[in-house]
Amino acid sequence: MITIRYLLCTVGSVYIKSKEAPAKDVLKDLVEMCRGIQNPVRGLFLRSYLSQVSRDKLPDIGSEYEGDADTVADAVEFVLQNFTEMNKLWVRMQHQKQKFLIINSLGSCEPEFLVSTPERLLELVSLKAVDISCVSMLVAFL
Repeated sequence: MITIRYLLCTVGSVYIKSKEAPAKDVLKDLVEMCRGIQNPVRGLFLRSYLSQVSRDKLPDIGSEYEGDADTVADAVEFVLQNFTEMNKLWVRMQHQKQKFLIINSLGSCEPEFLVSTPERLLELVSLKAVDISCVSMLVAFL
């Protein structure tokens, strides 16, 4: 079931690129789809993948995905919503750390880097319409 969701993220990314539907609607559906993952580690990786495949398709000033229905506010909302959900999964994972101790001891990828705040803030800062006052307000909000 998990691999289907990765495929859906990829298909959603291509669907945004085709411009047959507003990017904000597709991104909203993809974020909601990711909520169905019960395992926090799997959910964290899926959300990270969603963030990667949608990074260049966020509505921004001057981007090809900006339109009547898609605004920079929608892009900021998507990034913040995905970031919030990733943090919730991270907290759940920390509370269930004993179960996931085996995963960390095998030397697999450390999930901390997936939730790293600087990388998520860089997604926001990379949007042309987001200026320093907007970023400072968002950081104060977080």
